[in-house]
Amino acid sequence: MTNSNSDFLDIYVTRIALKVAPAVVCIVFCSGDKEIAWGSGFLIECDAVDGKFQTTVMTSATFLRVDGNLIDDLKVIVVLSDGEECDADVEAFDFHYNLAAIKVHVDHSVEIARLRHVDDFLMIDPGNSSTREATTFQLRRHSDLFQLYPGTKVIALGRCHNEPNYLMSYLGEFSIEQCRFDCKELMRSTCTIPKCGIGGPLVNRSGEVIGINFFSSEFTPSLPINIVSKWWGHYKKFGDYRRPWLGLELRNLYSATIDNLEKITRNFPDIRKGIIIDEVTQDSPAHSAGVHPDDIIVECDGQIVQSSLQFFDITWDKVGKMVELVVLRGDRSRVKSSIMVDIISPNQFNSWPLKRPRPDWSKMFS
Repeated sequence: MTNSNSDFLDIYVTRIALKVAPAVVCIVFCSGDKEIAWGSGFLIECDAVDGKFQTTVMTSATFLRVDGNLIDDLKVIVVLSDGEECDADVEAFDFHYNLAAIKVHVDHSVEIARLRHVDDFLMIDPGNSSTREATTFQLRRHSDLFQLYPGTKVIALGRCHNEPNYLMSYLGEFSIEQCRFDCKELMRSTCTIPKCGIGGPLVNRSGEVIGINFFSSEFTPSLPINIVSKWWGHYKKFGDYRRPWLGLELRNLYSATIDNLEKITRNFPDIRKGIIIDEVTQDSPAHSAGVHPDDIIVECDGQIVQSSLQFFDITWDKVGKMVELVVLRGDRSRVKSSIMVDIISPNQFNSWPLKRPRPDWSKMFS
């Protein structure tokens, strides 16, 4: 097992990584017989069908195209944790969320990853509790889901493409800083994975997968497993994808700057939950409904809105339908709006860094 953070892993972290290791795979992407890229992935399903085991690997769709174009003669090989190489087929992919599901046919059962949905809500409490520290706000946990808060220890895993396909492990912390990618649902951690770790799992200290990793040279952006599970579950049920679109850019209340939080709590002293609207896209459903930047969404279809992931979960199941929003506005008013949950069209897809073809060195020196 390799690790870039230090020469020796904390034994507890090592045990966690080894617990997940059987579900972490290396994926080789070929154009014809030529290897063109290597990534990682993790096993999420293994079903017995006609004496064979159909196994599903979740990974990134980054490797399926070059310069924005699908690779016509793509061949995929999955290398399991024991070194077994298996031919595989791309079952489904989505360039908006940068996800790909790959089917692998094996002769034996394999161990799959344990998934755990993330709760990204932290309560803002500006009350005058006698026990609180001398800070402006308190952050309080609230749910039985895996709670992410600034400083939570996480581990990014991948599998090296060179034999003997070592497990790669990178320890880091969850950060509330934004990822500077188009996809606003991404989480950010201080782990720094190599490019062959793209598509691998982000796990918590219980060895549960909480996200899928992408690449940045300075940090690791990860898509929460909540969204991955929703996406895959809907595809299996309906054979297509659901991508809710309201035309909103949102942030959790606790991630706002201290000056904005002070202004919010001055206007709404009892506020504890909600998500802030950063931007409203022109001519979007939200714009048509009269929703404004800096509004705070506190209810959606009768449910109290606590975090952006919860709001995403609600709207995912409401695509093509109207929902009722309740927002708090800076003039201290409480406003109700009816809004259509539209579906994202291809021209609205998130933009992701695309893989470039490797140079042909033989031609450069001929």
